[in-house]
Amino acid sequence: MPDWVKDFNNIVIEEKDPDDVKVLKKFLQGDVEYRRLRMQFLPYLVDGPYAVKLIAPERKELIGRATLMPPFTWYTENESTDEFGHKRCAVIEASVDVTTSYLSRTATNILRSYLGSLSLDVAFVIDQPELQKEFEPSCVIGLCQLNHIDVTKCAVLPMNDDTAMRHATKFASQLKL
Repeated sequence: MPDWVKDFNNIVIEEKDPDDVKVLKKFLQGDVEYRRLRMQFLPYLVDGPYAVKLIAPERKELIGRATLMPPFTWYTENESTDEFGHKRCAVIEASVDVTTSYLSRTATNILRSYLGSLSLDVAFVIDQPELQKEFEPSCVIGLCQLNHIDVTKCAVLPMNDDTAMRHATKFASQLKL
């Protein structure tokens, strides 16, 4: 987080702030619905097998608008000092359970076997809601590259809620919860 974020409850939007900083401050002040409507993911396939290139969009275009994604859970932690006197910066995290969306489970299970040979660039963008008429500036809040992910030890995502519940019950029994 920028150094001006100390307490998520006391973020002040100032007139002199650049547009992208105002967008970020509004986003940080916003509730879950405000954030959900504005969060976007812009993935771009840099390299991968021919089969994946055939189904990937040719140009860099939006395919991960958060309104189409499963619901996010947002966590915020204000700036603090730990027991040793070390400063902890303010943090915001987003968590999403892709198993709640049939589309996400299907796409993940299809691409799972190709992840070891994929290279993806992903931009995280705050933008105006899809159907909003009035203009709102946007802001890129992060970029990452995913290269050749090894998922050989990851579980295959269940295809329906009943299967998910059976897996959760089996896992809990193994842990003796």
